[in-house]
Amino acid sequence: TAAARAAGSPDNLTCQLLCIDGLPVPDADSVFRELTELPFPPTLEPGMILDGYRIL
Repeated sequence: TAAARAAGSPDNLTCQLLCIDGLPVPDADSVFRELTELPFPPTLEPGMILDGYRIL
């Protein structure tokens, strides 16, 4: 918020609302592959960044 106000923004809150009409249905093989190939993340703690997202 401090950076936004310093840049001249009159507000301190931004909201984005999305409507997703549909997603493809994954097949069982691709779900299994994704679950077995990707590592589990560490125990999440506030302030951590995971895949570009800050954990609150």
